[in-house]
Amino acid sequence: MDDSTLYVVSASSSAELTRSVTELTSGSIGVFQTSTSDGYALQADKEYAYVDDAWTAVDEEIKLRTANASICAYAPYDAALIDYTAVPLTSGVYDASTDLVYSSTLVGPVNALNRNVSFTMMHAYSRLTLKIRRGNYTGTGAVSSVGVSGGGIYSSGTLNLATGTYAGLVAGGLTLDPGITSTATNADKQVGLRFVPSGSLSSGITLTFVVDGYTLTATTTAYAQLEAGVNYQASVVINGQAVSPPVIETPEWEEVPYDDVIYTGI
Repeated sequence: MDDSTLYVVSASSSAELTRSVTELTSGSIGVFQTSTSDGYALQADKEYAYVDDAWTAVDEEIKLRTANASICAYAPYDAALIDYTAVPLTSGVYDASTDLVYSSTLVGPVNALNRNVSFTMMHAYSRLTLKIRRGNYTGTGAVSSVGVSGGGIYSSGTLNLATGTYAGLVAGGLTLDPGITSTATNADKQVGLRFVPSGSLSSGITLTFVVDGYTLTATTTAYAQLEAGVNYQASVVINGQAVSPPVIETPEWEEVPYDDVIYTGI
């Protein structure tokens, strides 16, 4: 390799609550060199894959000069991600294999004489996990729709990888069919969601469920925000008689580490 080539020594992701770090040892990351001064030009979305216990450029390597470069990165790699200043984010079902993590511009010298870099990546999304079970409700407890709404909840937005700032936030909740055909009293049915982070939930979070054809709502003001890198968990209990509308209760809300194992299988 050329002596001016960038070397990725390690990449890891960090959870907001515990600051625990999980090293990434599979899949691919995307790396940007964003400086356009001192002889640099934009080098966009260069793929580095973890092969034979090392991060290796798949196609083109990022070249460095004696002046400092501006380097940021993200995972998992997406060949369609060209604009590092406006990475699209969409609230929806949580999927660990596509969950976006990123490292904003590295602090410290990165140049031809300081070519080894390590990325500690942060989660771009906030998570909400609903743990649904039947209490004393005697019906089937089939859940055909789950909705999340409230002031300050966003359906989409963009992220600037270099600065870690969010923009283009579009207000809107989320409604989906979780495919839950029945609920039990001794085991949770979990619905995992991801959200564009929100710095302020002005009216709390309203949960709307359709249970056995009945539309039910519950509102909590337990949290003032949906913070990136945090997994908010809510226990949802269905009570009541089958001959009348059941009642939804949310007795427990807690913040937990974002995930135990990060990026298995990317």
